[in-house]
Amino acid sequence: MIGDAWSDLLAGQAAKVRGAIMVKTGRGSKQLLQPEPKELKAFHLFEDILEAANAITSNEIKLT
Repeated sequence: MIGDAWSDLLAGQAAKVRGAIMVKTGRGSKQLLQPEPKELKAFHLFEDILEAANAITSNEIKLT
């Protein structure tokens, strides 16, 4: 799951996706200034979708 808002990550978590990534583009930077939802599980953070995609395809991160 890749999203730019807490609601995106929570939706992915509810759908039981294997992992979550927040990007700082779009709404991401503003969302990171807001309190992180307590029920949110661990996630990865990247500057943008290209950086996230590169990390996924190079196996830099493990989405479990």
